[in-house]
Amino acid sequence: MRPTNKLLLLLVIVTAATTTFAGDTTTLCVAQEHDALLAFKRGITSDPAGRLASWRRGSDCCRWKGVVCSNRTGHVLELHLGMDEQMEDDQSYLSGQISQSLFSLEHLEHLDLGNNWLEFPSGGQTPTLWGCRKSLTYLNLSGISFDDGMLPPQLGNLSNLQYLDLSYTLDGRQPEDLRSMQPTDLPWLTRLPLLHHLDLSWVNLSMVHDWPHIVNMIPSLKVLYLSICKLESANQRLPHLNLTRIERLDLSYNNFDHPSESCWFWNITSLTYLNLQDNLLYGQFPRTLGKMTSLQFFDFSFSGNNLMAGVISPNLMRNLCNLEVLNFEYGLSSSSMTQIYESLPRCSPSKLRELNLGWNNITGTLPAGIGQFTSFVDLNLCNNHLTGLVPSEIFMLNNLTSLCLADNNLTGIITEEVFSGLTRLKYIDLSSNQMGPGFPPWLQRLAGVDYIDMEDTGITGQFPYWFSAAFSLAKKLDFSHNQINGSLPNNMENMSLHHLLLDGNQITGEMPPLPRNLISFSISNNASSGHIPESICESPQLQDMDLGSNRLEGEFPRCLRMRKIKSLILSNN
Repeated sequence: MRPTNKLLLLLVIVTAATTTFAGDTTTLCVAQEHDALLAFKRGITSDPAGRLASWRRGSDCCRWKGVVCSNRTGHVLELHLGMDEQMEDDQSYLSGQISQSLFSLEHLEHLDLGNNWLEFPSGGQTPTLWGCRKSLTYLNLSGISFDDGMLPPQLGNLSNLQYLDLSYTLDGRQPEDLRSMQPTDLPWLTRLPLLHHLDLSWVNLSMVHDWPHIVNMIPSLKVLYLSICKLESANQRLPHLNLTRIERLDLSYNNFDHPSESCWFWNITSLTYLNLQDNLLYGQFPRTLGKMTSLQFFDFSFSGNNLMAGVISPNLMRNLCNLEVLNFEYGLSSSSMTQIYESLPRCSPSKLRELNLGWNNITGTLPAGIGQFTSFVDLNLCNNHLTGLVPSEIFMLNNLTSLCLADNNLTGIITEEVFSGLTRLKYIDLSSNQMGPGFPPWLQRLAGVDYIDMEDTGITGQFPYWFSAAFSLAKKLDFSHNQINGSLPNNMENMSLHHLLLDGNQITGEMPPLPRNLISFSISNNASSGHIPESICESPQLQDMDLGSNRLEGEFPRCLRMRKIKSLILSNN
């Protein structure tokens, strides 16, 4: 063969091994990487949503779903195969084993396999291969456990890594326990000098006692998520704080059982997000909390009763002018509303949008000055010991969409003036207060409301003529345990209601047609009479119905379309 022909043949061979499979010369697909991706696909045993359907032999891998290549070289740079927020359907999960072929993608920078049903093959060389792909800057392996329950220390060789997610939660589906992931040390993390995002949520770190010292040696960190890690303390002393860039810190659902003041993180003034939900921290908050002026989100809530809660000193948070969300549900020991009110940020304009003080033992009255927090969207003061009237100044909160004052000792008639400016309310709960007598006329101003709970509020009289029209868009109405009399409103069949609760009133007369979208309907312990109408069959979504202890007659209609019913009570006790 002539030398020229040999050179031409060699050029053809090289080209076939390194260029496109689809004839498009603008996007190259390297043959070796094409085969590596197909080897990964062969390890996938279930792909019900067809997310890898475009991965076919002979086609351009740079055009496959989830694959991003370099426009210049054709090398695979990114794999986006993780479950995102838009893939909530179980049918979208990939299942199977992760092929070691991925480690042959030498130029891979971004690898996202998070929140799938994937696992590494047992007995393989997977851990030792982690240090090979130093091009990686983004690695998401959330929901994936390793054979020995240890996080591979070879990850510390990924010196360019910026984003690392090894969390064990699987899109809200929690593992039965954390024993399958229980590393005893994490020193390899300190070899990642560029790491700014670290998520180890749901990884059992109970044996890693020096965790604050380890993370303190990663000054590049901006985001640190250690939720549900069985951490036992946060009172370690750090000689020098290196975390000067960190913005988000989540330590929720751990086992801290010591005074709040002793925690090491209160001196981090760069924090915008601090989540301490469901720990056992207690006692006085430190004065340094008042210096965390970048803070936008602070959660010190609990899921249930907390016998040893937090204590707020006067004026503590007055300078936290960036604070937008403050959650102390079940989180405070006994205190007065005046003391808490004086501790809130005093900034103009206020940025505080959500304030949750529910389920504490707060005493006193609602201050008139509450009206200055015009940025409030959500105000929750439920289940406290508040007394007195609802101040008229609350109508100044014209951005409010959710208001809960339930289970206090509030008294008096709420005037129309109070609700004249609250036209954006979607959720209102005033239950277990004394708001009557009479059906509150200001309710008709809440035309866009979704949820109203006026249970046990002393309402008397009949349903007003405007009831069905005013609440035509509402999804849940609870007027149970009042003294409402007369018959049910007309024209309810056109309402959007899903839940209607009217137990324990004095309602009389026959039942009119009900809303067609009802899921639950309860009118027990009233005086409704007559036959149960056939129109009840026009509400095929009904699951729970309680008609007990009324004066109804006859049998329940045979509704062929009503197939979702789970609970039906008809007895007259």
